[in-house]
Formats: sequence, C-alpha cells, structure tokens
Amino acid sequence: MKLNKRQKEAFQFLKYLAESYLNGKSPDVNEVDFNKLSEIGINVNRINHREVKSIVRGKDLKIRREITNAPWYIKGKVTYEYLPFQVKTKRNKL
Repeated sequence: MKLNKRQKEAFQFLKYLAESYLNGKSPDVNEVDFNKLSEIGINVNRINHREVKSIVRGKDLKIRREITNAPWYIKGKVTYEYLPFQVKTKRNKL
C-alpha cells in the first residue's frame, strides 16, 4: 500500500503515542499530530485536565500538548490532557 507523506506521519504518530503509553512515558505532542490522525479517520477523544475531577488509580499519565494555534499570549504554553479510559469522574459544568 502506498501512503502519502501526511498519512505516513499520522501512522508514525499513532505508533509513538501507543509506545509512550506502553512504556509509561508522557507523550509530548501538538494539535497538528491529532489533525493528521483525523485526516485518516482516527479520532482520539481527549479530556482537558481542567475538566477532570478524579483519575483512575495507576492511570495518571498525561498527554503534554503544546499550544500552537492560538494568540501570542498563550502560544507556546503547555496544557495537559487525558484519554477517556483514564478519567474516573469529570467536574460538573456550571
């Protein structure tokens, strides 16, 4: 099967994400990586750390995401996200 450059990068990112979780290391990503996955039909649901009330014990590995598509005052900052299987309860929205 022939893949174009963006598709190869998407599969390489998926491999990196899986290996990071299997090795117990926090993956360091940006939004472009998740956009590449969406282009090939793989949607990764992520939950921002501000929406999380409690985490499942032993599954506290965070995805470290650098903000790149934002105004200058928050561009380059870092936010943390979790995958749905890691979240025990979410905060109530007001």
